[in-house]
Amino acid sequence: GGRKQQAEQENDRGAAIFTEINKAEPIKLLDLPGVATKRTRDIIDHAASHYRDAFPAMFSASQKCRAPHLNLDNLREALFASEVIKREKMGSGGELVKWIARKNEGLRKQYAEGEMDDAKSKMENGKKVGQATLKKARKHDFYLGLESTWLYK
Repeated sequence: GGRKQQAEQENDRGAAIFTEINKAEPIKLLDLPGVATKRTRDIIDHAASHYRDAFPAMFSASQKCRAPHLNLDNLREALFASEVIKREKMGSGGELVKWIARKNEGLRKQYAEGEMDDAKSKMENGKKVGQATLKKARKHDFYLGLESTWLYK
């Protein structure tokens, strides 16, 4: 079965390439050459990796993940796009880690037990935060994935 076997191998190779292409994630602006300085990228990478390592249950491999989860690359891109490093004149990854910690603290207060349990609070895009979403954020004390307004405050 020389020809048949060859055709099957080509089909398998084609299927593998197709699968690989469909799994590919778009490159982030921050990772394109000449867009962000190495220093800016290093600061963002340090902080984003810090939070992924500190809150593994709250990070998803999918760039299409839903609240309260974050995706590492999406977080990196959002931090870059918000220009927080420039705006807050940050010089290190540690400074960004502390700044993000303060933002999480602010969201914890905003989504505090009692005040929020009627789930009337709206996310910045107008959607309500569901009880299960809120429960998971509270369980892990990680609120950054509930909304993105904190990046701009």
